[in-house]
Amino acid sequence: MRLHLPFILSVTLMTALHAAVATAAVPHTSLSPQLTLYHTLQQRLAQPGEISPEGLAGLQLLLAQLYCEMGMLQAAERPLDELQGGPSVRQLGDMGRLLLARQYRQRGEWAAATLQLSAIGGQLDTTLEHEHQQMLALSALERGAVDEALRRYGQVQGGEGAVLLARLNYAVLLLRGGRVEHGLILLQEIAGHTEATPAVSALRDRANLLLGYHLLQRQEHWEARNFLQRVRLSGPYSRDALLALGWTELALRGAEYAMVPWLELLAEGREDSLAEEAELAIAAAIASKGPSQRVIEHYQRLLVRFEQGRQTVATQRQRHVRPYTPEVIAAVLTDEPDPLARHSVAGVALAHLLALRQQWRSAEGESGLTGLDEGAFFERLWPLLRAVYAEPDALTGTGVDALVAQRTEAFIRNTLQTSSRSPHPATDPAARINADLATLDGEIATVAEWYRRSRLAALQARDERLTAYMERARLAIARNHDLALRRQERD
Repeated sequence: MRLHLPFILSVTLMTALHAAVATAAVPHTSLSPQLTLYHTLQQRLAQPGEISPEGLAGLQLLLAQLYCEMGMLQAAERPLDELQGGPSVRQLGDMGRLLLARQYRQRGEWAAATLQLSAIGGQLDTTLEHEHQQMLALSALERGAVDEALRRYGQVQGGEGAVLLARLNYAVLLLRGGRVEHGLILLQEIAGHTEATPAVSALRDRANLLLGYHLLQRQEHWEARNFLQRVRLSGPYSRDALLALGWTELALRGAEYAMVPWLELLAEGREDSLAEEAELAIAAAIASKGPSQRVIEHYQRLLVRFEQGRQTVATQRQRHVRPYTPEVIAAVLTDEPDPLARHSVAGVALAHLLALRQQWRSAEGESGLTGLDEGAFFERLWPLLRAVYAEPDALTGTGVDALVAQRTEAFIRNTLQTSSRSPHPATDPAARINADLATLDGEIATVAEWYRRSRLAALQARDERLTAYMERARLAIARNHDLALRRQERD
């Protein structure tokens, strides 16, 4: 019997082929290093004395980068707009625009990201230009320009420094564009990487998952199972792999073997679309042995659960119908019953900004680096900078922030001994810091609205999925009734 690929598998595969590699949302940690660096930069920018134009530009870029790191995108544009100088300073500006565009893209603000990308004037080095081309490729994909996206990714692949993340995105686009053979070769190359770092392991899991789903669509169950079994049970794609693995086992060895991965998926106790699809799959596996009252009762229980889920969705939706007031924002996440929502990209971004505001208000803001001349200040600054930005990962492309910080440090070091210095007037650091706090409140309101809209969209999608699941359950019940009647007629 030829099995039809279940609805959720088709949706999951198409989503995977449409999106870039997802990055896991990481809960916020202590922001003390960022705040220490922030106050250090603000105090140096505010104090009088001689400083080279390049050193001042470097400080402005580091401040803009730090704003991006802290999620204060509105504040990040100001120091970038203030940068003035020749080609070297324009290169600093291009690096800052790249970081800001990355953050706007993550937040779903495509127009703002495009504006920053268009302001980049071609002064990036090879590695960062690869990142630039990938972002332009994703922008092209959002416009539906698949050929342009493929061309840009192809340019990255053709040069040195192409990382696994770029190859995976390129492979996804090749599959979408119908160039299946080349895309599968790239995915198999990524799936064969042996690096044990968390980032590479996640990319390897994703490649194996995509290969497994693609082969499952083609009914090549033996090959699909081989790739799906390579996805780590402890990784971010384990549950997707378990769902698909059950369908391969159903086709290859029958319902008893299919139950093993599906029950393992359900053992986590999550109530999401993957668990609901596994429940429907189990019912389908039972039904494959022939119509019975047990099958009908199983589907009827699912109907009750799905209807309860829709009622829960309707209740939760009421919490997000209207924009949050400032008093409500702080409690939005603590009152959120869905852990997946709290750990979504928007949820983590909002938690990060709320934690930043709390820690900012309790921080003393003393850096201990005031009153130093230019050379001594920068030498004392570098350890603070490295405490914030970890080493970049050349394989996965993560750590672009660290690359920019390293480039900025190298630029400043090269100019410390050769550049002339000009007087720098004193300004009021307290006024700048208070202005940034006010900007932070506005940033929190912006991200809270992003979270609200994303929650409403997710709840709407969940309601539509539950409605589709209920329709499938009703059709299955009717089919089992019909088959039972036919059996009675034959008997």
